[in-house]
Amino acid sequence: MLVSMFNTALDLIFPITCYFCHRPGKDLCSNCESKYFKPFTKTKCHVCHGILRIPGVYIHRLCVRNSALDGLFATYVLNEHLKRYIGQIKYGFYLKMIDPLKLKVRQTLSNRAFSYDLITYVPLFSQRQRWRDFNQAQHLAQVVDFRALPLLKKFHSTKSQGFLNRNMRKINVNNCFRVINRNAVKDKVILICDDVYTTGSTLNACARVLKEAGAIKVYGYVLAIDELAADA
Repeated sequence: MLVSMFNTALDLIFPITCYFCHRPGKDLCSNCESKYFKPFTKTKCHVCHGILRIPGVYIHRLCVRNSALDGLFATYVLNEHLKRYIGQIKYGFYLKMIDPLKLKVRQTLSNRAFSYDLITYVPLFSQRQRWRDFNQAQHLAQVVDFRALPLLKKFHSTKSQGFLNRNMRKINVNNCFRVINRNAVKDKVILICDDVYTTGSTLNACARVLKEAGAIKVYGYVLAIDELAADA
C-alpha cells in the first residue's frame, strides 16, 4: 500500500517517461523494449541449454537428476539493460515498471502447449516483505494468472543472491522454504514464478519442497533467464 501511494505521488509530481530514452508516455517505450530486451523464444532445457525437440517435454531426461524443476519458461534473455530495469523495480520500489511488460509476459505461456493446476511465487522473508511492502515475484505471478496463491513460506532471512557465487547461492537458500499447506499441493502440477533465473538455486529449492509435499510436477516462470549460467 505504501509503495503504491509513493508511486502515485511520484507520477503526479514527475511525468512518466521511458526509463531508457526518457520519452514521455510510459515507463518503457516500445522502441527501447525492442532495442534492449531480447525475447527468449527457443524451447531450451534450462539445465544444459540444449534444444528440446519433443513437444510437451521441457527438460532432457538425463538432466532431470540436476534439477527439481520439470521445465522453465522465460520472456526475455537477461542482459545488463534488463538487470538495470529489474533492479529499479526491486530496489527503486517502482513496481509499475512491470506494467509495460504485461502483454509479453502473458504471451510467454499462452503460446505453449502447457497447463498447470496451481500458480505460486517465490516468497520473501516476512521482515523483508514488510520493509519493501511488495514482492515483485508475487506481482509477476498475478500478471501471469490472477489466481496466484501463496503456497510457500520463507522462514528465515538470507543474503541477497546477486552478491554470491553459484555454490554459495545453493547454501544460502538451502532449507529456508516450507510448504504452507501440504494437502493443497499434493498430486498437483504447479507453476512457480520469480523475476530472474541465473543459477536456479532459489527456484530449485522451492520446487524441491513442493515435490517433497506431493506435487507431481513443478515448472518455473521467470521474466528473464541468464543463458550463460547453465545448471550443469
